[in-house]
Amino acid sequence: LVSNYVNEVTRKEERIYPQAAALFGLGKVIGQEYTNLYCRGIDIDCHTKMEEIVKELKYGKDVYQVAYRKGQRFIEELDEGKIGDLNIQIHQDGIYIITGGMGGIGLEFSRYLAGNGPVKLALFNRTQFPPREKWDAIIARQENFKVINKILAIQEIEAKGSEVFIYSLDVTDYDAVNKILCELRDKYGKISGIIHSAGIIKDALIKNKDEA
Repeated sequence: LVSNYVNEVTRKEERIYPQAAALFGLGKVIGQEYTNLYCRGIDIDCHTKMEEIVKELKYGKDVYQVAYRKGQRFIEELDEGKIGDLNIQIHQDGIYIITGGMGGIGLEFSRYLAGNGPVKLALFNRTQFPPREKWDAIIARQENFKVINKILAIQEIEAKGSEVFIYSLDVTDYDAVNKILCELRDKYGKISGIIHSAGIIKDALIKNKDEA
């Protein structure tokens, strides 16, 4: 898989085209699910020579993703780090959007943001979540512990001063998402950040997925 300016590598790129990152991600999964297929992602710039790409195809199987910037070869590596090391500034104005917000990962992100001071959180959830007026009754019945744990997590976040708003929508529905984004901007002034943690695994392996 070959595309240009997919990643910010040197931080001197004049532009970034992140669309191909999705395809590079698919290629990485292909190699994990089908050990007989070898797939690689090559991120090039306008200075990359054809000879470099050909050489990469023949001999560059030491790493999945590489990038070329002005003739210099970079490889993708993972390193252990902490969120605090990234010096991320959490803004108390505006609102943060978390897709898949009611899932385990989404709620962990909510806890992290709320742990840095009062924030406003818009949690996008694919399935309908019970309205607030029914929460006390749900907790009292002690039946659906999965839902109860999510309710308790939200209450814990709000107890620290943050505000949580739950929206039931499919993030692949452009019109629905755009409508909510416009409403949030109008009401809160700006969207301070978006964390994408939504995903569906019911079709699991690539071989089980249809074209859509």
